[in-house]
Amino acid sequence: MGKAKRRKQHKDAHRAASLLDDDSEAFQNKLDDIHVRDITREKDDSRSTYEDSSKYQSEIKELKPITEEARPYELLMSTLGSSKSGSLASLLKKRKFEESAASQPVEKKQKKEHAKVAKEEEESEGESVVEEEEEEAADWTEEKKQLAAAAKADSEKALKKAEKTDYEVPQGEEEEEKEKNEVAIALTEGEAETDTYRLQYDRNISEEDINVSTTWNELETSSTFGRVFSNKITKLPEPVPNFNYNVKQRIVIPWNHYVTKNFLPRKKSKKNDVNNLILTSLQSQLFPIINNYHDVLMTNQNYKNSHEIQSLYTLHVLNHVMKIRDRVIRNNSRLAQPNVDPDLELRDQGFTRPRVLVLLPTRNACWEFVERMLKFTPKIQSDRVAHKRKFHDEFYNETTINKARKPEDFTARFKGNNDDNFRLGIAFTHQYCRLYSEFNHSDIIVASPLGLKLSIEGNNGDVDFLSSIEVVVVDSAENTLMQNWDHLSFLFKNCNTMPKEYHGVDVTRIRMSFIDTFGKHLRQTLIFSEVNHVLVNNLFNKFCFNISGKVKLLKSSNSGTVCQVLPQVKQLFQRLDVNSPTEVDDARFNYFCSHVYPNLITDLQQGVMIFIPSYLDFVRVRNFMRVRRKKGDVDFVQCCEYTPPNHVSRNRAYFESGRRDFMLFTERFHFFNRYSIKGIKKIVFYSLPTFPQFYPEMLNLLPDGGTCLSLFTKFDLYQLEPIVGQKRSSLLLTAEKTHHLLQ
Repeated sequence: MGKAKRRKQHKDAHRAASLLDDDSEAFQNKLDDIHVRDITREKDDSRSTYEDSSKYQSEIKELKPITEEARPYELLMSTLGSSKSGSLASLLKKRKFEESAASQPVEKKQKKEHAKVAKEEEESEGESVVEEEEEEAADWTEEKKQLAAAAKADSEKALKKAEKTDYEVPQGEEEEEKEKNEVAIALTEGEAETDTYRLQYDRNISEEDINVSTTWNELETSSTFGRVFSNKITKLPEPVPNFNYNVKQRIVIPWNHYVTKNFLPRKKSKKNDVNNLILTSLQSQLFPIINNYHDVLMTNQNYKNSHEIQSLYTLHVLNHVMKIRDRVIRNNSRLAQPNVDPDLELRDQGFTRPRVLVLLPTRNACWEFVERMLKFTPKIQSDRVAHKRKFHDEFYNETTINKARKPEDFTARFKGNNDDNFRLGIAFTHQYCRLYSEFNHSDIIVASPLGLKLSIEGNNGDVDFLSSIEVVVVDSAENTLMQNWDHLSFLFKNCNTMPKEYHGVDVTRIRMSFIDTFGKHLRQTLIFSEVNHVLVNNLFNKFCFNISGKVKLLKSSNSGTVCQVLPQVKQLFQRLDVNSPTEVDDARFNYFCSHVYPNLITDLQQGVMIFIPSYLDFVRVRNFMRVRRKKGDVDFVQCCEYTPPNHVSRNRAYFESGRRDFMLFTERFHFFNRYSIKGIKKIVFYSLPTFPQFYPEMLNLLPDGGTCLSLFTKFDLYQLEPIVGQKRSSLLLTAEKTHHLLQ
């Protein structure tokens, strides 16, 4: 449709609107808005496509309720929408006839005047068409310039906003300038002679040094850690007030701000706080041990103090990376001098670049770790983070859990994105931080045990990036117990091994400890867990060889969780005497089949729950129960981690109503769901639960007068002590009687 023809239709529409009643000003204003919109949006021959669209027709139809009669609206639609609807004069004549026949007659003189005006405007239309087209073209050119300027301004604004969250790597002269600034900072913040990093990694190791004692000695301490054991040191390092522990000054300032805001809101800042590290009571006792590069196993972690512990090891990891980078920059500056000694050896690197490995259970834990780390970094780096928007989209999740129906530790553990398959490389270079960097070009690797193992298997078993790891952090190890512990053992087996390929590093600057395969004896391992388990202790004893010594911080249980049982129930603890850990599984299964199950069948009890921590034991008991069911014994239902949700609902309903007498229930299912099972009258713990709080949780589902039977061996000390307490556990393990009743 041509421009002149389209403009003529709009003028006809205005003319038709002027013939409406005097109170139709809103109608005419709306029409003017549509006319202006049409001119600015469509300036080519594609106008007809827009006029035929449903959006255009719907906007015109919105004008209908404004008029009092339908006929003027239809007249207007015929004028706007169809070029074959006749001339304006015929349309006006038709409208005049309808109005005079329907209601109030219009005076003949007034009609003639309107017709005359319409005729004069039609005659002048052809003369002014060229002039108006030129004016319209000029207006459109000016409008295009304004729109282009507005679009450019919006684009620049969006770009500035994106740069704050997704930093682009600088190039050329700007990159060189930033590198000079970083060299200046590295030269300013040197290393003290008493720096624990320097004392740990600059030492020369011999064969005699790596013979670490395997004898554990309990240390006397007044700390809140409970019981403390070590294989080398005889006393824990004391916290030093008003001291920065050789932490990089550019990290101390943001750290103090973070601690004051989150943990010590009432603390008043002092002048010396700018240079010294502000720590909470727990952090002031734990950080001297970590900062001395001892291996640490801590089983005092819980949902209440996890934030303090996670913030502390994040500070330690970031400080370690900054010290490594500053040393490399200083040595590069020394080697770049013109009169450098050709025999100068500066060994400050490993086979590959990654130095820190952080193993976390979920994506939400990874997201919290990275966010905390960026808050501790200097502002010049925290504001320049590459791929931050991608990281936020893949790791952050705002999903919440109904806190009214779940325990607090459950909501804290499974908040946010709880996917356990992820890996992330983090690199610090030239005053910016890069996320999603390749492992061989990263300073820190953050991953879940499952995600990192799948990445290694997908890369033909390449584990070279783990060859020079100096610090390993395992957070929330109890979560890995409920996932797959073999993944964690696989990663520790491949840490600090000789690489299979050359990765472009300067061989003359590789530490001799790595070349002599002594890297694992300098590696620091930090394991934080809520529970003490035999697998956790085995990992700590088998794969940690730090020559600086190892420290165990074990939670002491004086009363145990048995005191949290509310109903009046009989609690029977049955000890099974075995001589070897390899005999435990068979001895427990045989006792269950020969003593426990026959007594349950004889009493014809209903509402019996059999709580089984291990899935392998669950499969064994389930197969036994299936055989007995075929022989006519009582039927059962099961709830394990592989049971479909619809089957879980059905089985719970069957058990509650009494249609099924037995329920097989796994600890892993309870860990990931925390359902409140109804209809329980008796509980049999096939073995003691890994999490001590599960014991009172299950017993509190019993009615008054219910019973509980727990099977244990002398190798179940780590599970027994948190439940019954330290004194009762020693009595149950050493008494002549094998069964004990608690009421």
